[in-house]
Amino acid sequence: MARPLVLAHRAGPAGRHPENSLAALRATLRGRADGVEIDVQRDGDGRYVVHHDATLRDGTPIAGCTAKRLSRVRLANGEPLPLLEPFLAEARRGLVFLDLKVTCDPVEVARRASAVLPADRLFFSSFWHPGIRALGRRFPALRRGVTLEARLVDPASVMRAAGASVLVLPADCVDRETARAADVWVWGVADRDGARTLTRWGVKALIVDDPAVAVQV
Repeated sequence: MARPLVLAHRAGPAGRHPENSLAALRATLRGRADGVEIDVQRDGDGRYVVHHDATLRDGTPIAGCTAKRLSRVRLANGEPLPLLEPFLAEARRGLVFLDLKVTCDPVEVARRASAVLPADRLFFSSFWHPGIRALGRRFPALRRGVTLEARLVDPASVMRAAGASVLVLPADCVDRETARAADVWVWGVADRDGARTLTRWGVKALIVDDPAVAVQV
């Protein structure tokens, strides 16, 4: 039974540092995780920032914010909102999974990311499947997945339509048959028992809040 990749959700480890922060990234890299999953948004000046929500805490859309406005934003630990390229430069080892939000131009994100890290350390996925298809047409060598929340009858057809090779699903949408039918990466793994079950089924990656737990399993 092959061990799945263990990736820290939102750069992890949850509860110790703000999500998608440089502090979280550095803490994860000191552990045994295989890499991190991060979220990418585009601001109003065309820069890319590492942030999960489409809005700031006050409800302001990131896509409408200027660089000057975002430069004043601070995370709970006092760090500024991280820009994509400097964040990637801090990822000195392991895989970086970039979850591309709908504000992103996937091709442009891939171009910028590839200028910082080698292709074999990058993975891209999104709920916006046409964007992943466009990314594959422009950069066919980059690893790509499609994200969705559904129990699928035909996983292969979903991947084929988007030109992807990986399905990214929540744990409650994965069963043994789906794990056997496709390369499945899973988020929302609740506990050790869930991680054990998914590993037995053959999922290829576990995206978890606490990487140490999954590594132990």
